[in-house]
Amino acid sequence: MRLYVQRCHAYTRRDVIRERYDLAIWECKREVLAALLKRRAQGAAAGTPAPVAPAAAPSTSPLFRPLADWTPEAFGVQRPMALPGESNTGLSPYIGRSFDDTLREQVVQGHRSGPRCVTLSGWSSTGKTRSAWWVITSTLSKSCPVARPDDAHALLELLQHPVPEGAVIFLDDAAEHLGPTDLHEVVQGLAELLGRREPVVVLVTLDPATLGRLTELTGDPIEDRRIQRALDLVSRTVHEVSDELQDLTEARQRAQEDPYLRHALAASAGTGRVFPMLTGGPLLVERHKRLGPHAQALVTAAGECRRLGHVGPLPDLLLKAAALAHLDEQQRAMQDDGWIRTALAEAERPVRGQVRALSPVNTSRTYGIEGYEVSPYLVNHWVRQADFIDVTVWQALYDHVEDGEQLLRLGHEAHSRAVYSWAYRYFTRAVSLGYQGAAVAVTWLLQQVGEREKVRTPASPTGAEARDVTAGDGQASGADADDLMAAIEETLAEMEEIEGPLDARLLARGVVWLEADFGIAAKDILESLTPTSSDLDVLGLPPEKRGALYGRLWDEMEGVHGSKAPDGDFWLLPTRSWLASLFQAMNAAHGSARNREALVWALENKPDADTPANMREREAHLRVLLTHGVSPREVVRRLQTITAQEGRWSDVDELTSMGGRYELETAAELYERFGLHTAAEQLNTEIASEYADQHALIEFWWRTGRRQQSEAALRRHIVAGNRHSLERLITMLRETGREAEACAVGRSGLEPDGSTAAWTAPASAPMSRDTVEDGAARDD
Repeated sequence: MRLYVQRCHAYTRRDVIRERYDLAIWECKREVLAALLKRRAQGAAAGTPAPVAPAAAPSTSPLFRPLADWTPEAFGVQRPMALPGESNTGLSPYIGRSFDDTLREQVVQGHRSGPRCVTLSGWSSTGKTRSAWWVITSTLSKSCPVARPDDAHALLELLQHPVPEGAVIFLDDAAEHLGPTDLHEVVQGLAELLGRREPVVVLVTLDPATLGRLTELTGDPIEDRRIQRALDLVSRTVHEVSDELQDLTEARQRAQEDPYLRHALAASAGTGRVFPMLTGGPLLVERHKRLGPHAQALVTAAGECRRLGHVGPLPDLLLKAAALAHLDEQQRAMQDDGWIRTALAEAERPVRGQVRALSPVNTSRTYGIEGYEVSPYLVNHWVRQADFIDVTVWQALYDHVEDGEQLLRLGHEAHSRAVYSWAYRYFTRAVSLGYQGAAVAVTWLLQQVGEREKVRTPASPTGAEARDVTAGDGQASGADADDLMAAIEETLAEMEEIEGPLDARLLARGVVWLEADFGIAAKDILESLTPTSSDLDVLGLPPEKRGALYGRLWDEMEGVHGSKAPDGDFWLLPTRSWLASLFQAMNAAHGSARNREALVWALENKPDADTPANMREREAHLRVLLTHGVSPREVVRRLQTITAQEGRWSDVDELTSMGGRYELETAAELYERFGLHTAAEQLNTEIASEYADQHALIEFWWRTGRRQQSEAALRRHIVAGNRHSLERLITMLRETGREAEACAVGRSGLEPDGSTAAWTAPASAPMSRDTVEDGAARDD
């Protein structure tokens, strides 16, 4: 246990809660437990149980409060933009979304039956938080305990206390909770919470860029398992919250009584973008273009500081230094600082009501302006554009941030962009300021860079070869303690990811996002039958053969999921027709949604799946399922595939418009598969614009021969915060014969402008404060 705790401590990258790794506390608990067991043993020997002092029940986190004590403002709901002549506004009526019924059902299940995590994904001012507020206030009792931890630290502290049954934990803008600094600890805590039996609802709002980063893998099995666990948690059920309303009927009805909705409808000019206009976000974008150059530079710099990971008030001196990146040589020629007061006043001027680009804030208990907050809508707008951030902004943060925790956050954010040189600078500056835990971050960074370089060295043995070196007689070669400790560390790192086998059927029940295989429904139905079930009579088989038939059907279902049938074949051809016949008869007797799902799956796996008759039958059942709202993503994807195979591209477009990102990706793949490259590129470009994820577009350009364009976009994509795509860039460089640059990228990462870095990691030796300051000065 001591060794395990030491290894956990070595793997930490920040100041975690002390009780998690403090060996003295673990030793104390071990002694208490040993004493308790000894007393019990003595009591059992004497025939009387040893007295055990009653332990005080641990209290829940103070962050939990009854729902009745929460206000929309405290929950994070934005009020509508004030009309001319107004200062304060109330909430506008809630406008229903297509996912409301499903969302309500999922929240009720998590509140009453078992743990559920539900995610609302969308950009700023699309109504994510309003939908979350609506569902809990319209569904749950006023006494329901609700907590809203603001960041990862608050969430981890909350999870150290008991979580009440039926409670709601609301993670608003979960990019703060799932950042690179605390991702592993947060995922561990949430996995434990959602793995218990007692009901609890974890309600998450998340922007598409953060959700997209969780889909990127590293090639490292251990780290990929961690990333996949995070994705599995937040994507068990995802509802896309668009900034456009497809149907304006309800909005127009409500607008007859609500002036704010009337104004938003008029301002959106029939585009459906009612929600952003309700809170004034698009007006800020338009105003930003008309600001003077100095005010515009300050606002843009503030947004870039946020994009690079700075949290809390932005001091004016930091903004002044960062704004230099957006001023030309004439605009920088200022004799005094009078310009910054004028520029800040212009940036603070409201568009209407309280809607403004920069807002002065003070988090202390003294009077004065501590710094500035920038509009989240503007930040999201720039995140979607994914432009490079000038090195001047990176330097301004280095020069003006004095808080060690903030520097640690900046360092991890730089690492997430594969800008390793700046990650090192931020970490070492935190060390020079005496921040506890920063030295661990430096060691971790150098270890990561070193491991990447070691993996790419041709002379180094592979993982299997390295294991063989120590496998001779069961001992480490030469009894080398370092090799033995390295093997133990690797084993412990793997052990912490083991959670046991997962039954996919449990995951799929009631899940929209992950229900990718209708075979799960078929498997559930077949499992509910018995060899003597009268349902098998539809096949006209004698009773003595029913058991064998059931066994073969079950074996085939197992084969679909990767297990071979008893005869060694994955597919038993005669059985596929029997299976379809069985589900057809069951559907005729009772056309439930589950029977239709199973029948569609069985028809897909028949030998005649590509014939017009089979596709027509499948389409008919899928259309019925679509009207019932059953697994809409998978239903639409199957319908898109069928209509594309028949060349009905107008139907493909109609189906695509019914969904979001998933449907766009499917349509783009189909257009490309059938050689319609112009339409495929248009859809991939739409995905890149709407979801700040250029992956599909980059790969499309690469496949169609536009390699320079693809590489340039990939570099931009990585520096936007997708460092795991660095592996893809290295592959691209090698495919184009640039082996030396591929090695340089793997070793040194990128610069803020996306170019290959020339930085070389120093030796990972303990650093004194003076050494760090000297090194930082040389870097400057």
